[in-house]
Amino acid sequence: MKVISKKRGKANDPTPIKESGVMFVLEIAPNDKVKVGDEGDLDEPESNYVMKMLAPDGSTQFQLKGGERIYSRKSTKSFIRKAIKAERSQEDKDFKALGRALFKELHAQDNREPEYVDAPEKKGE
Repeated sequence: MKVISKKRGKANDPTPIKESGVMFVLEIAPNDKVKVGDEGDLDEPESNYVMKMLAPDGSTQFQLKGGERIYSRKSTKSFIRKAIKAERSQEDKDFKALGRALFKELHAQDNREPEYVDAPEKKGE
């Protein structure tokens, strides 16, 4: 991995900093010693776990490889509403409400019984 650019953001500014050809963004302290051209390694998670999201015909729509989370549309809409409210108000109570909602969902996911479905048999198998 090679550092291709270094940008300075503004505190509390939600405007994204754009860059092409980027695989990863790393947030670092303002007084760090990282320079453009430096090389480093990002450790890959040691997991062979793959979760496949199946289409109704049994084909794989996409795969998740360890660490990713999927949220329902209902949860996602709720998180977005809470995030917008917190950003507009800048009040601790609104940021705390967003944090509580996110951690509640993470806790629920981590403690839910696994659900499995049998893939429909494909023609010719």
